[in-house]
Amino acid sequence: NQQNELGNYNIDIEGFAFSPSELTIKQGETVTWTNKDSVRHSIISDSGSELSSSLFSTSETYSHTFNTPGEFDYHCGAHPSMKAKIIVE
Repeated sequence: NQQNELGNYNIDIEGFAFSPSELTIKQGETVTWTNKDSVRHSIISDSGSELSSSLFSTSETYSHTFNTPGEFDYHCGAHPSMKAKIIVE
């Protein structure tokens, strides 16, 4: 079963939470976050600068391609209690 194109993954932001809150992908794949809340959110790395979005509103998206393996913990810049993780293999 060959995959001809790199995977694209979606994470919903809903109810002040990231769903799924942990996602494992392969190097070179892309994650797109979609804001389904009525308030603005952002995607910010806990450490480093891999993820750094501006605040985006309802129905807006932010996409990032992960080219480096590792674990990337992130949070919402406006709501630091919202936490999640991307694992890149």
